[in-house]
Amino acid sequence: MTAASFGRLGAPRLVFSWNMAYAVLWAYRSLFSVLGEVFVMRFTSIEDTRNYQSQQLVESFSSASQVGNQIDVKMQIYATTITELTGALIGFLVAGNPILVNIGFQTIGFIGLVVFLKAVDEQSRKWLLVLMMLPSFTVWSSIASKEAIIIMLVGVICAHVVRMYNNTDKLRPHHFLVLLVLYMFKPHYLIPVVYVLGISYVARHVRQQTTVAIVAFIATMVMMYIFRDQIDDFARTVDGWLTALGGRSTRPPFLVEPYDVYVKAPYGMFMAFFGPKLTEAANGVLHMLTFIESSFMVGILFMLFIQRLPELPVYNVVLAMGTTFWVMFPNYPLGIFNPGTAVRYRTGYILLIFLAFIVLLPRARRLPWRLRRRRRPVQAPSAAVT
Repeated sequence: MTAASFGRLGAPRLVFSWNMAYAVLWAYRSLFSVLGEVFVMRFTSIEDTRNYQSQQLVESFSSASQVGNQIDVKMQIYATTITELTGALIGFLVAGNPILVNIGFQTIGFIGLVVFLKAVDEQSRKWLLVLMMLPSFTVWSSIASKEAIIIMLVGVICAHVVRMYNNTDKLRPHHFLVLLVLYMFKPHYLIPVVYVLGISYVARHVRQQTTVAIVAFIATMVMMYIFRDQIDDFARTVDGWLTALGGRSTRPPFLVEPYDVYVKAPYGMFMAFFGPKLTEAANGVLHMLTFIESSFMVGILFMLFIQRLPELPVYNVVLAMGTTFWVMFPNYPLGIFNPGTAVRYRTGYILLIFLAFIVLLPRARRLPWRLRRRRRPVQAPSAAVT
């Protein structure tokens, strides 16, 4: 028997499966949990991560019981309390080991990623898997951080949107809980979430889906115009507000003059999403790596958009671009003042961008709805006259 024939008959063959891919993704993210602790934490100070890693279970529950009713636009106290309790529970289970606490947090985020991946078709899943393994996204969602919890919440929401277009969605109590907790962490995330869910729910029951999408987008623009002064005032005070909370501005003030938030929105949204500029990339290893990563990511999204452009229906374009706008516009004043902060903040909302470009844009997203409308009940033949 030759070696070749033995290989054909007896050697086990490694067969790819998506369960194997998910296991690799978990191991990859766990590796970044280790790197985040022993490498990244030496380059940059992440005080909130240290706080979540060092929480004690009894003290955390005691502090949580003293949190009052503070329903406001920020609700940061609730988000911080939930994250501290999560850190305390994980720390209790792993005897306070900071690396294992990181792995516990990354596993929470991993659940949201897998739920999202399982909901999409195989071709979209491949692109999503590649983008979900980008280093900065993995680092910030694989350490003890709010971002790990946020991507779990956003991943569940994205999966529900995908299932809506596959006609396999079922609204369950945990979806309302996810929306409530997301509101506690990031109230402004509900703007794009409500936008995409609202249009999708209405459009599936009407024939003029494109009209629904266009009218909804125009309505949001009208609302933005009505509240233009409040939005402008808030955006121009964000820099000082974040600095007071411990943030650090590394760029000159961006939103200075009245209505700068609108005039400078195109450039501001892109830079708050992209992160460091080319001139800033030379300031350190992390900035350079992030610049390369952002260039790679934007290149993939742009390539997918151009490839699909000739066959894109208006409905898909309006839904995807409207979702992208309402993800990026409320977030850009929070990230434009510091490229490092921009990259960390985009970790929380980037799954919504992936949803828009990779899942919502393709023409096939509307196919199940069309097939469902075309089905007609088969009428029984009338009885013959005797």
